[in-house]
Amino acid sequence: MPQPTVQPTRGDSLSENDQCLVVAASRLRTRSNPNAMTCEIVLKPRAVTRRGSENFRESIISASVELGSQLGEDGLTMRGIASKLGVSATALYQHFDSKSAILREIRFHGVDRLWGAIGATATIDDPYARTVAIAERYLEFAIANPWLYTVLMEHEQVDWSSLDEAEMQRMIRPLLFVQETLKQGQRCGAWRGELDPEMGAFRLWTAVHGLSSLIINGRLDERHPVFPLRDGATYIRQFIHAVVASLGSITYGGG
Repeated sequence: MPQPTVQPTRGDSLSENDQCLVVAASRLRTRSNPNAMTCEIVLKPRAVTRRGSENFRESIISASVELGSQLGEDGLTMRGIASKLGVSATALYQHFDSKSAILREIRFHGVDRLWGAIGATATIDDPYARTVAIAERYLEFAIANPWLYTVLMEHEQVDWSSLDEAEMQRMIRPLLFVQETLKQGQRCGAWRGELDPEMGAFRLWTAVHGLSSLIINGRLDERHPVFPLRDGATYIRQFIHAVVASLGSITYGGG
């Protein structure tokens, strides 16, 4: 049986998601070879819903984070992101006008994931135990997502003046949660009476960020060739408990 030859013809331009509905119309044509079969394929655009557009934006950010984690920021290009998604670069520019715009959205994505990690500790009633858990989850997030963490905490800051109120609250939600946890601890006598919860939250962040940065950059490592860290898990546990205990009236017992 003769195999059909495919002659694609394109109708209107494809949607931004490169999604299309393929309508195939087969017909027999009698030319020099009466047995030849031609299958004409017409590509028609599929309407993109608002939710579909949002899903595609999320796909762009997910692909960008994966690519950045593999190649670093220098390897993160619009063409590379498009190639990873299997779409044209034009499709990306319909959502983000530049790599900088994608990096800006990656920061929101990263903050949301960090919040997902530490926000789960809200179920812990004891403020001391919750604060320890917050520090542990923060560190775990940094170690599991080193490139994303460096974009959040070590690269150029987001332009705060460009944020609307909702975006501002989204960015500072993790810090506000830590401050509220310290306020709750203060009300129940877990911390020193003179502790300023806002400054206490910054102290905790400064300490745990420093530890996170040293670990993900290989400065604190059990396999370091010159000054290996002996029993890293114990060191990290004791460090976090010591930092949290320094905020409060609870005597530090070594964790």
